[in-house]
This record gives sequence, structure tokens and C-alpha cells, in this order.
Amino acid sequence: MLKHCGVCGARINHNDSVCSVCASICDGGKFESIENLKKFWTINQSRMNQFVKTDCLKSFLSDHVIIDSRHEMFYIENKNTQRPIVYKFCEVVDFKAGSIPGVTVEKKSGGIGRAVVGGALFGVTGAVVGASTAKTTAHQVGGSFFITIHLKTPYWVKTLTIFRPPVGLTEFLNRCVNITSSLQSFCPNCGKEVGNAKFCPYCGIELRKVAPTNFSKITDNQSYPKKSSGKNGYIEKPPKKKVPIRKIVLWIILIIVLIPVITIILSFSFSPRISSALSKMTSSTINNSIIDSQKFSKINYSKLKALMGGPGKKEPSGVKLFKSDGKTVIGDIYDFQNDKFDFIIADNKVVRMEFHTNLNNPIKYKDDDTIFQMFGLQKSGIPITTDKESSLEYKHVSNKVENFWVTDMDRDKKTFTEVYITYDENYFGQN
Repeated sequence: MLKHCGVCGARINHNDSVCSVCASICDGGKFESIENLKKFWTINQSRMNQFVKTDCLKSFLSDHVIIDSRHEMFYIENKNTQRPIVYKFCEVVDFKAGSIPGVTVEKKSGGIGRAVVGGALFGVTGAVVGASTAKTTAHQVGGSFFITIHLKTPYWVKTLTIFRPPVGLTEFLNRCVNITSSLQSFCPNCGKEVGNAKFCPYCGIELRKVAPTNFSKITDNQSYPKKSSGKNGYIEKPPKKKVPIRKIVLWIILIIVLIPVITIILSFSFSPRISSALSKMTSSTINNSIIDSQKFSKINYSKLKALMGGPGKKEPSGVKLFKSDGKTVIGDIYDFQNDKFDFIIADNKVVRMEFHTNLNNPIKYKDDDTIFQMFGLQKSGIPITTDKESSLEYKHVSNKVENFWVTDMDRDKKTFTEVYITYDENYFGQN
């Protein structure tokens, strides 16, 4: 039986107490108590509300480092980020660069030509000897660079590892470490007390705070010097490999040959009749109404049974709800239509409806307006609250619906599998 996260209320496995997203703020996902976890997310939300983006460090295929130089904060963002965790500059204790070595590949060249020449001059023996003298070259394939960052946050010590770090990251982290050092009375390198000194009198490292800079304008040479230096040496930027002209020509020829072949295949595969059928199938999926969600706003269980055509399956565990006034209540969960619809009832009224569908059979949509219409709602004039790659959230949708959250979305395929409709947010104060 599925449970709900003790922090955000999302559905989780029965063996867990919180969802993986809420646990991600901890180092390794380990936490002491749910109450502490809520406090940590409250601090993080306060930072996010204050956050003003001033710079962004990014490179091709790298994680993005979003920086607020004004408030001296930053967070890491990638395609898997669901809820960013904001760190302060002064929380960066130190960092270390490293690399994962690639694989050495050997390639022989000139063996056939040498065998032919050797055979022509000295017969079979010459051919064998000529082939054995082929030139062997070795080069590295693969491998990657990474930076490990050690932070001391209000929560606990945390370690982050960034693979394929963006240009300018090492310079940025160096300045963060200097800021951290300037706020401490102990040297971060040797650990001895230094007071307000600009340089450690014991090991000599610089401790003073460095003036802010525009990190997005840091060059490759600043971020990746050719030679690493110091205890936490920078990453050495790999040399660019030249692509042989012969390979480029072969690729161009291959593309020219494949284009007409692909065109012919597609023309046969998608005939007008098939295209028309697919269009009708897609449009019917998109335009289908799922349920009129407004009818269930704050109704009691008797009315819910009448609207759903019978009693639902009550989950024995229920869910603990945290009200905005600080009180907690136990909500009952009723499943209908084989867990397709879940209703949470608290104080004898429906406070939330959840819609779930099979991951192998997601719901198609045309645009955001279409999703609203599927649940008997109108989107016009409602500002979006949260817009992420895999979810959308709107608040104050109507006088009956206070929150409309669509998740597990695939923006490319225009599909979704879950929708959470909240009728009374007072029961989800920590959500």
C-alpha cells in the first residue's frame, strides 16, 4: 500500500517515510527526523524566495551553476533537478578536482602496404615481416573530469560532485572558499587560530575576502590552467582533437545517400489514410474529458460515493496532514476505479483529489488549456506558479480549486500521468 511523504505529501513506497526529493537536501539522503527535514526545507525556501539570478556558469553538457552575487548564494541545476537546494558562498569549505581516466586504444596502420612491398621484394617471408612492422599508435578514449565540493550548511556537512564542470567553476569556488575563510577565525588549511589576519601566519595561505566578480565572464584559461597548482589543483582542460577531413567527407556522403532513402520509407509508411487515422486517434485522446474535478470540492463521503457510483476502497493507514495553524489531523484515503482516483478526506470533507494513470498509457495533451479542460477547469487568466520540465503548478484556480498540480510530464511527447487537485490548502501547510 502506498503512503504519502511526511514533508510534501507526495505518494511514496510503504517502506519510506519521505520522498527522495525531500531527502535530497541531506547528505546521502540520511536525516534525523522529519521535523528537522521540514525546518531545513523552510530555510531553503526562504533562500529561494530571496534569490536573484545574476550569473550562470554553463558549458556544453555540463550542470548549470546559477549564481546570486548580490546575496552571495548559488545552486546547481540540471535536467533532473526537481527542487533546487540553495547554498551560500560562505558555506563552501573546500573543493577538489579529479578525473576518471579513459581507455587506451591501440591502432595499427600501414600493415597491408608494408606486406605488399615486402612480398614483392622478398616473397612470403617478406610479406610476413612487412606486416609485422606496421606502425602502432595509442590514444585515450573516454574519461571525464569532476569537482567535489565540501559544504557546511545549516543542516550538516554536505558533499557535492559535479561531473563535466562548467567553465569558470573553479574560479568561482576559489572565491567562495576565500569568503568562507574571511568569516572564520581559524585557518581552513591548517586549522590554527588566525584572528582577523589576511594571511595565515602558520601556513601562509591568503584569508582575506575577495571582491565580487562577474563569474559568467571567466575565461577558459582562468578556469582550466594548463598546469594544476596547489593542494586543490584545477582541472586540466583536454586538448581538442582534430577530425580528419576524410571522415568528414565520408559522413557527408553518407548523409546525402541516406536522405532520399529515409524520405521514400516515410512516404510509404505514413500514407494519407494512416496519417488521418493517427490524427483522429490523437485528437480523441487529447479532447477526452477525464472528470469534473470541481464537483468534489469539500463534499462529504456520502456525496462522494454518490458521484463515484459506489463506495471506494479505504486505505487502512491514512495520511498525516499538517494544517497551516500548526495542528495535525489524520486524513482518510479512498481509492476508486482501481487506484485511478484517490480522494483525501479530512474533517468530513474532501480536501484533495489525485488522478493516476499507468506509466505505459500516459494521457496526451495539446497544451496547458487542454489539461485544465480535461478536469472541468478553465485556465484563462490564471498565472502559472511553478513551471518545470516535468511538472506544472497553478494556484487559486477557481473558487473551488485552490491548487492544480500536473506532474510526471513529458514535454516532448506532450503526455502526463499524475494530477493533484487541492481543494483546501490549509491541510497541506508543509506542502
